[in-house]
Amino acid sequence: MRTCGRRFLVAFTVVLIGGVLGAGAGAVAGRALALHSARNRLATDAAGGEQALDTYASETRRLLAAMNTSPFAFCSERELQYFRRLLYQSSFVKEGGRFRNGRVACSAIIGTSALSGLRVMPGVEEPDGVRLYRDIPAFRQGMRPMTVVQLGQSYVVTDFRIRRDSMAEFIHLGVHVPGESGLGIVALHGRFGTQFDRDGDIALDGVLYSTRCSERYPHCVTASMSMMDALRSGQALLALAVGLCALAGSVVGLLCLVFHRHCGSTEQQLRRALASDEVKVVYQPIVDLSTGRRTGAEALARWSGDDGEPVSPTVFVRIAERRGFVGQITRRVIQHALHEMAQVIRDDPEFRLSVNVAAADLCDRSFLPMIAEALERTAVPPQNLVIELTETSTACRDAAISTIRRLRAAGHPVHIDDFGTGYSSLSYLKDLAVDAIKIDRSFTQSIGMVTETNAILPQIMAMADALQLQVVVEGIETTDQAAYFERFKRPILAQGWLYGVPAPFHEFASRQFVGSDRRAEQTVDEETDYALPASAG
Repeated sequence: MRTCGRRFLVAFTVVLIGGVLGAGAGAVAGRALALHSARNRLATDAAGGEQALDTYASETRRLLAAMNTSPFAFCSERELQYFRRLLYQSSFVKEGGRFRNGRVACSAIIGTSALSGLRVMPGVEEPDGVRLYRDIPAFRQGMRPMTVVQLGQSYVVTDFRIRRDSMAEFIHLGVHVPGESGLGIVALHGRFGTQFDRDGDIALDGVLYSTRCSERYPHCVTASMSMMDALRSGQALLALAVGLCALAGSVVGLLCLVFHRHCGSTEQQLRRALASDEVKVVYQPIVDLSTGRRTGAEALARWSGDDGEPVSPTVFVRIAERRGFVGQITRRVIQHALHEMAQVIRDDPEFRLSVNVAAADLCDRSFLPMIAEALERTAVPPQNLVIELTETSTACRDAAISTIRRLRAAGHPVHIDDFGTGYSSLSYLKDLAVDAIKIDRSFTQSIGMVTETNAILPQIMAMADALQLQVVVEGIETTDQAAYFERFKRPILAQGWLYGVPAPFHEFASRQFVGSDRRAEQTVDEETDYALPASAG
């Protein structure tokens, strides 16, 4: 008994000492890992902002050069019409016109009379003659300041915003002059000096900074975060490091804990669900708005975790995209949907089955062969399978154009999903050469309200008419929303709870669908009603 008691005491002492030492080491390692993770995130933010800024600078210079070579009389109505045609091709330029002697001479959008004679304060001039002005009150959009860019006697007003991860408190826009110290600032927050006009990562006065500068233009983007916030954002990592080291004090206990956490993670649950065919597919009807006749359906993926609770597609798709296996979800949805819908399509050759693909699928060489194999196996013609690409997945222009060309050559209709929330402008849509646009539900929900998005709907419809594109409207929940689109007097397809909530195949196939004159009574969580792998249903 004494031997056993001593062994227990020794083991307890070793575990206790190991736990204390491990907790200290875990605290040091956890802090280092949290700061390293924050630095990587800031570097990614800064690099992404710099790439976006390059695109922004190229487009504004191209637009201003075209305005400066106007063949029409200075500030004439014909010149302003010429300016408006140029401005409508840009996704982030909101206004344009002419300066004369430091004052606004004319305006293409707001109107010359509203701005005539407006004097602008001196801005920041770049080496190529481009001049930047920040936060001119007359050009504000609500409470948000705009950036004015001038070249020669022409100017444009831009709503340029860098998309950033929530970890970064703010992102700075600076203009640097090579060979000179300091920065001319076009920014909202922060401190600047010579340390911010070159690529690099620094810590200064308790703040982490990551700066990336353009190789083409005198621009820099700096992302920053306080060390306190970096450590606070890494609290889970810090606690885990301390807890693991202090809790066990033994290799077996540590391995058991790591194994338990590994098996219980959302990513591993999702991987197991895909391997065991537990990711389900449901279908939401798509109807002809004028007749209420069901013309197709969109395939949507659903999955519940080990605890039986549904996991939002916005969560598990983002995990799959980040970890590089979103193509497995795409493959699952396409193969399963074609298998279930094959007989429906044979009975109704006009029926169209819509599926979404992610950005990674556009670069996957096995993607198109996989679709062709699934179609051959189910004897479904390619024209009955609609491929929906989100605007964000088409941000890589060359890959998107190439894949769309091959999909359409194979016979597939191609739609742009969630239209209006991403990158598409009139010129970009023309290059993509798709068959239809799918208006995002956020625009549908704005009907009847005085909002900026509501004012954009007629412009989207006019764009579709100009490019002869089919229009599909998401998120129709009420008869008033349906009536709004009926007034356009053109063929429109509709999708939403008014016509049916997503349902498994056996319910979808057995439902006697003849249209709907009321909102669906069944409520679906807004976050979970998403077409997979990347879009809302």
